[in-house]
Amino acid sequence: MNRILVPTDFSNIAANALNVALDIAEKSNAEIYLLNVIEPLVDAGFSASGSLDFEYTITEEDRYIYELHAVNEKKLAAFAARYARGNVDICPTIAIDKVGDGVLGFMKKHKIDLVVMGTSGENTFEEYFIGNHTEQVMREANRPVLAIRNQIDKFKMENVVIATDLKTNASECMSHLLGLFNELKPQIHLLHISRSNSISVKETDEKISQFAKKHQLENYTSNVIRHNKLKMGIQRFASEMKADMIVTFTHGRKGLAHFFKGSISEDLVRQAKVPVLSVHID
Repeated sequence: MNRILVPTDFSNIAANALNVALDIAEKSNAEIYLLNVIEPLVDAGFSASGSLDFEYTITEEDRYIYELHAVNEKKLAAFAARYARGNVDICPTIAIDKVGDGVLGFMKKHKIDLVVMGTSGENTFEEYFIGNHTEQVMREANRPVLAIRNQIDKFKMENVVIATDLKTNASECMSHLLGLFNELKPQIHLLHISRSNSISVKETDEKISQFAKKHQLENYTSNVIRHNKLKMGIQRFASEMKADMIVTFTHGRKGLAHFFKGSISEDLVRQAKVPVLSVHID
């Protein structure tokens, strides 16, 4: 775990994410990239006659972006200084792009290991179609994304629930997680939830043991439960275990596929009381 990315819009929600990232960085000796993304203007300018005036549009947009860039540089420096801790390096930077694209592009360019993002967990009509920025990044990021809904005074990772269907090819996903787990050494609770009463607990428990052995997990418990609602089962189990974090694997559905099939990871982000770490498997 070397590089943690924290996108920020200077809000309290973003500050919640930064504080969690700092807690992780202190324990893993990682550096933090604090990223502010400025979205370019999309409205075209018009001349007095009502026709498109491309020269005017470009000039005004450039001026706006330049001025906003200068303002946000100062705000970003102040934001970093406000939350800085002496032994953690914070690198403030600004990108000009759509927020989701800017975050994903930065991740790829700088070989980010973990993204920590704040989220409001809003559940509006618009959210069903486009999602908030955190959920958009979760669907496409090739590295783990930790979503933070609430203020956490001191983030710890002593108890972690990993929900798995035992069918997903999670090898690459687990390779991303092992770096984090090796640093923080949590108690891992491997969880499989079945909505069928015909499940063999003994056989499923053996599959979980094989999963743990394959990924060299040592400090873990095996848990097989029945629940007819997957996300409620995960949340209830996490509450019983007093989990500090829930880990899920996501296929990152987009567009209409996302609207009709939904995403357990995104539902958990909106409802779970603890942070949710989503790992993309596509």
